[in-house]
Amino acid sequence: MASNAMTAAQLANWIPEYQAAKALAALEKSLVIQKTVWHDWQDELKWGDTLNIPITPNLGAADVVSLTAELTLNAQTTSRRQIIVNQWNYKAVGVGYREQLQNRPAYLTDVAQKCTYACALAIDTYLAGKFQSLTAGNVGTQGNALTDDVMLTAGENLNIADIEATGRSIVLDPESVTDLFKIDKVVHDDYVAKGAMESPTGFIGRSRYGGLVYMSNNLKVQNTSYHSAGFYHKEAIAIIIQKKNITDLFDWPQKFTQVVRAQVIFGAGIPRPTAGVCINTRS
Repeated sequence: MASNAMTAAQLANWIPEYQAAKALAALEKSLVIQKTVWHDWQDELKWGDTLNIPITPNLGAADVVSLTAELTLNAQTTSRRQIIVNQWNYKAVGVGYREQLQNRPAYLTDVAQKCTYACALAIDTYLAGKFQSLTAGNVGTQGNALTDDVMLTAGENLNIADIEATGRSIVLDPESVTDLFKIDKVVHDDYVAKGAMESPTGFIGRSRYGGLVYMSNNLKVQNTSYHSAGFYHKEAIAIIIQKKNITDLFDWPQKFTQVVRAQVIFGAGIPRPTAGVCINTRS
């Protein structure tokens, strides 16, 4: 007759593995681009998938008043920009009934946040792809570090295009932020604009070049190697999120599974292409 308690090895098939109640979440990239673009058209699209935005033209100098001439009426062909809501992204995760019973952490609750993040990341990445279509200039050289002259040229192009000084953003990849910090006027007390700061949301600070500086890991790559960064006014790129990040939980009995799902329907356009500059980077 045994007098000792059973060892852990003997009970290996009976004692389930313990799991921490708190899950360790995977690292996430900063999502910054969506908050730097134009959202004013968000509620204009009541139905359908396309919003037509009429453009009010600029008029020339006023006509000279003449007491004998007929009244001259200005006649110009109207134009428009479009935002087409044609992007639909989702992320779904299922967990079986048995796995839920045997799983201590609330996995579906935790992973729901990841599903929502995945949809938001799809928006950020899509918007980054618009930088290459900005037409106020294409500055910098692929494979070369950003310089003071490059950044000054980008700001100069926006000024020449008569773009409003407030509301400008500079979105760079991490390597370009490093380049920026090597420029004396960016970090020297005599040059830095007041209010410079860093934050975990991608905001680096206020730049002497005339825009808020953000860092993003979601920039698009050109020629398989070099990111396209952007220096633009918020009205350069517009977005409509027709179905915001909606997360739902539903039962799939045929699969003995519960599913958590997030989805987003959105579209973006470039209503003011001359309000932005594409910046070529070294990486």
